[in-house]
Amino acid sequence: EYMTNKKKIEVICDVCGQKYWTVEKYWKYADKRGSKHCCSKKCQIQLRKNGKIVKCCCCGKEFYRPQKDLREDEIYYCSKECAHKCINHGHQHTDEEKKKISDSLKQFCQSDQFEKIKRNRKNSKIKKECPICHTEFYVFPYNKKRIFCSRECCLKDTNFQFKKKIPGGIRKGSSRAYKGWYKGYYCDSSWELAFVIYNIDHNISFERNLQGFEYEYNGEKHLFYPDFKLEDGSYVEVKGYMGEQNKIKIKSFTSLIIILDKKEIKPYLDYVKSKYGKDFIKLYEK
Repeated sequence: EYMTNKKKIEVICDVCGQKYWTVEKYWKYADKRGSKHCCSKKCQIQLRKNGKIVKCCCCGKEFYRPQKDLREDEIYYCSKECAHKCINHGHQHTDEEKKKISDSLKQFCQSDQFEKIKRNRKNSKIKKECPICHTEFYVFPYNKKRIFCSRECCLKDTNFQFKKKIPGGIRKGSSRAYKGWYKGYYCDSSWELAFVIYNIDHNISFERNLQGFEYEYNGEKHLFYPDFKLEDGSYVEVKGYMGEQNKIKIKSFTSLIIILDKKEIKPYLDYVKSKYGKDFIKLYEK
């Protein structure tokens, strides 16, 4: 326990009262904030519990209820079955009653009133024709913008002749990172800003990429716009998180591409921070 550089001390858990070892620095910080000390996750969970143990009004079983679920009338049920028994006074339908309900529903479905409801519902629908297979289909008014009769026909419209094409590529301000302009280059994050500053300071020729490359994901076609293009024709993509769709579009990319992830962007960040300081995002043009 003392082989690490951090000094450890023995303290007492405020929940269970057991002694345990913790880092002195962390203990002092928590003590300064007035926080309680816990030896395990079990004690942490126990500490967060602000409710109380209540009793089921039907079967008498005791169970825990959080503070937000406590009631003034103190009527609690441990399950839906207990709630059903108490609210309906334990009544259950007999076979005769079930048959009576079933017969009444069947009789209603064969009545003129039900046919009128179906007819009004059908008349409220809008008649449309699928532009791919020319099949007629009906939609409700709230779904009047629907174009195709099925998803298969929607996927066949690869040239976006009938459906609206979803815009792809560079959308300024689409990310949540620090963004802005620096010497004529738009940067969508602080990592991109570090890459731009490093290349300008070292006279490395590059440009912002505006060309989209098509790739397929989940049966649909999309456009992939790498962030930058170098003088030798290779591309650079600054990517902090690599999801499933990002992996597929990079894998399907035929040209040479350099991925600057958390590890690869570090030399650029170290250079910019050492020369311009940690708040280098202030270099953005006003």
